[in-house]
Amino acid sequence: MKAQSKRAIYSDTRKLLDYGLSGFTRSAIPKDSVFHYEDTSFELNQDFQFTQPANGKFTESLNRNGVLTLYNEDQEEMASTKLSPVMKSPVKHKNAVASSESSGLFFGDELRQQILFYPFFIYMILLFIMGISIFRIGSVKK
Repeated sequence: MKAQSKRAIYSDTRKLLDYGLSGFTRSAIPKDSVFHYEDTSFELNQDFQFTQPANGKFTESLNRNGVLTLYNEDQEEMASTKLSPVMKSPVKHKNAVASSESSGLFFGDELRQQILFYPFFIYMILLFIMGISIFRIGSVKK
């Protein structure tokens, strides 16, 4: 930064700082975020901080080795980090997802509870409509 005077040096420095502070933003992907590649899941062990253009967008790319890479709008690499694979725990099912047996007419106890709820719900709606109509009739007579 060769300049004619000290004022010119400070002017150039100010312009560079203004550009850097107004043209870019600091962003982060939070810890424990999960990313998927085909049938494998990967997660971040710590917050992933990166800098991006203030008016720009970025895309994420994950490869089979668990490397997350961020690209800017021009497809230039901005940042990358290594993710750790998520270990899947075995799933234990207490209830069957689908069964050919049924305990009731259609859905067992659930249908019975719904059948009891709907008349009450309809009754409340009718009371509400009657209340509104009574208030309207009273306001018209005045």
